[in-house]
Amino acid sequence: MSTPKNVAKKEATPTEAEDAKIPAIIKMMSKEKETTLSLDDRLHRLNVLFDIQKKYNGLQASLQKLNAFKLSHDNQTAYLIFRDDDRVEFTTSNTEVMQDFLEFVKTTIQTKIKALEPLLVW
Repeated sequence: MSTPKNVAKKEATPTEAEDAKIPAIIKMMSKEKETTLSLDDRLHRLNVLFDIQKKYNGLQASLQKLNAFKLSHDNQTAYLIFRDDDRVEFTTSNTEVMQDFLEFVKTTIQTKIKALEPLLVW
């Protein structure tokens, strides 16, 4: 009688079966080909990396500005204003709304920073 453990061992995914057939030397050669890129490809990759770094640094600077931002509780010195292309405005001085907005923006920026971090690898 076969148990679930035995069934799982018998069934190999196609990639595992294919990997078992490929000699180790061929695997090493394919890795060497991946590391030896042409000059144009390396320059393009470097430019992409610089673009990602620029975005990352901009997000970090924005996050620092938001962390330094302090709201007063007197409802008279701070305003949050949204204005669209048609010059339609929404203005509020409610500190709770502004605090929720700041937290939302901080969370969004932190999510974008975490998404960029794995891409900053040469």
